[in-house]
Amino acid sequence: MREKQSGRPGVMLYFDTFSPVLALDDVQLASLVRGIVTYAQTGKLPELEAAANMAFLMLRAGIDRDGERYEDKRIHARYMTYKREAEKRDEAPMSEDEYRRQLEATDSNSRVLDSNCQLLEGTEQYLNSSINSSINSSPKVNLDLEGDLNSSFVPPTLAEVTAFCQERKSPVDPRRFFDYFTENEWRDRDGRTVRSWRQKLIAWEAYEPAKKQPSGREALEELWEEFKTVDAGSAYQLPEWVMSELTDGGP
Repeated sequence: MREKQSGRPGVMLYFDTFSPVLALDDVQLASLVRGIVTYAQTGKLPELEAAANMAFLMLRAGIDRDGERYEDKRIHARYMTYKREAEKRDEAPMSEDEYRRQLEATDSNSRVLDSNCQLLEGTEQYLNSSINSSINSSPKVNLDLEGDLNSSFVPPTLAEVTAFCQERKSPVDPRRFFDYFTENEWRDRDGRTVRSWRQKLIAWEAYEPAKKQPSGREALEELWEEFKTVDAGSAYQLPEWVMSELTDGGP
């Protein structure tokens, strides 16, 4: 692709290469004109049907040649302006060849910068698309996150935190989460007031290992510890088979 020529005022067509144009019908001629204008302004080759494309190829050399001449005159005019300004400041101006080399280097750096900006924009679009896709594919939970953000924050109860963790099957320990923020007056580690405790809990999930499911023996031992904390006067009793497993050492 030829580089765009900045500020070019128009395109000239020459009679010695105009014969293929005269053979085109009105539709083909219109598409050719649009293609010539697009090419002259952007350097992008037009997509034309066979007859119009043949005419374009005949005209292209003249378009490129005129474009190069115009660009050369434009750079020369810029150099003469630079030279006059340098002489006004009693400075020795660089030669026109050196001026053109520096200008070309600057334009090259600008093209690299434009390319990098386009790459960054493409990367940002990809990341945004990936994030949105990830959000849309996540398990749907009825969260009133917007309500949290738009209203004055009200600290949740431990029961609310526990219910939310169960609904999400979250690996976060609700008691530890609740105690941590209660102790810090519901401020994050940067000292900012929490706006949505549900969002904070979801963020914690990234740092929590998956819950390990207890083995049968571990489940019984947990039940035994719970049983030992029950008031002696309670009517609560463990089943006989559980007592047998625990008191006999179990499997």
